[in-house]
Amino acid sequence: MGYASGMGKAAFALGIGGSLVLALFLGSRITRHDYTGTVVGKHGTHPTCPTLWVNWDQPLKEVPDGFVKCGCAEPPVADPAGVAVHPPKQVVDTAAPQDILVLSFVDYTSLGGTRTVGESYDIRRGMYRETLVISPPAAVYRAVALTSAIPAVAGIVLGILLGLIPSRKPSGV
Repeated sequence: MGYASGMGKAAFALGIGGSLVLALFLGSRITRHDYTGTVVGKHGTHPTCPTLWVNWDQPLKEVPDGFVKCGCAEPPVADPAGVAVHPPKQVVDTAAPQDILVLSFVDYTSLGGTRTVGESYDIRRGMYRETLVISPPAAVYRAVALTSAIPAVAGIVLGILLGLIPSRKPSGV
């Protein structure tokens, strides 16, 4: 076995190992939050954006942009029984008072600063359940997988190129 062939195998192994380490690191940057609450009010509509008043079972820590604080000029009327939230219009149109609302939120920020979000809502009314996917969480996991594959691809290519280098035969034999 020639020197180049051994280096090719080492490049391949380092690429695979690098991908595994990078996948573990990037996977730790994914945050997932599930919030459950009861819709307590849907007082008509807020004049400038869709609004629901929800009594959440736990405090809202990380939520989609604009979910709790909306950019409306006129703030929604306060309801002491719940927190005003601004989900997408189809969620507000589907939900009704006494429905259980479950927000599933997956967030990932790449090493370059690009943010990828997965957001979905479950609306439960007795035996009725409807899931509204706003942005699929698969995009988050796809971003991590594609970034993690870079060292493996580089290791495979380098391993092939190093394996193609012909081994030198000793002179004078």
